[in-house]
This record gives sequence, structure tokens and C-alpha cells, in this order.
Amino acid sequence: MPDAPSMLAAPLETLGLPVRLTLALASLGARTLGELAVLTEQRLLRSPSIGRRSVADLRELLARHGLVFGMPAGIVLAAPPPAAPAAARDADTLLAQSQRNAARWYRSLAEQGHAPAHNLLGYMHQFGVGVARDPAQARHHYATAARAGYAPAVHNLHLLTRGTGTAPEDPDTP
Repeated sequence: MPDAPSMLAAPLETLGLPVRLTLALASLGARTLGELAVLTEQRLLRSPSIGRRSVADLRELLARHGLVFGMPAGIVLAAPPPAAPAAARDADTLLAQSQRNAARWYRSLAEQGHAPAHNLLGYMHQFGVGVARDPAQARHHYATAARAGYAPAVHNLHLLTRGTGTAPEDPDTP
């Protein structure tokens, strides 16, 4: 599987879409997979050349690549990071920055109802990865994903609450 930057830069005409649909997307400014992910379903449906079936097919295409409609352009279309970090940054600083960026991205997806993103935010809050450690927020995100039927979140919620239904003060306590 290609790396994320090259996958997002993949021209739509290489993804097996009908020519009519590829041209309609180009008229909306979407020529790559990343540009498609920035568009919203509502914007696509306002186009006279794109119907509900095409939107459903495009939603499946994005899902196969771990994407959804309406993703923030700053995340999806951002230039790839430089090959080598600046000398002033150390590995810990880069890791922390990467984790904070991931939390922002998952938060934006969770706001759109993306259950796996809620599950990942739950993990990040449970263990303080890229965000402040907050068992109550972890429980909230796990529970939201579990209500959406996301099985891993059901398991994580059970582990967090240890079957009690409430998050402990410190997830590391027995």
C-alpha cells in the first residue's frame, strides 16, 4: 500500500472512476484523492452531474483508504513533512507534535460521527497520548463509538471501566 502522502496525491483518473464522474469532480476542484476527501457530500449533491449513487460509490472509495468526506484541508492537503527534522528539534518534540496533530485529526473526524476516531480519541485520553490524560473523556469517546456499534470500543470501554460503568481516577490503578 502506498504511503499516505502519495495515496492522497493519487489522481482520480487512476482510481477506476467513470470518466463522467472524474470530469464532474474536476469541475469542483477535486483532481486527487485528498482533494476529494475535502469536499462534503452536500457539495457533491449540489452538482447536477453527481447523484446519490455516485456519492455512495465515492464514500466507499474514501473508506477503503481510511478517509471520509469533509476532512479538514489543512490535514489532508498539507505538504508532507521534510525528510529530515530541523536540527533544533529533538525526537521527543517531534513525537509530541505528531501526537497532538493526530489528536486534532481524530477530533475533527469524531465531530463528524466517525466511530473509529472516537475510539482512538478514547485511547489518547486514557493514556495521555497527545492530549491531557482524562479518564472521563476516554469513557465518553469509547461510549460514543460503542453506541455506534464499533466493537473495539465496546472492549476498550469495558477495560477502562473494568465492568463498573465508571472510569477510575487513574487508569493505571488495579
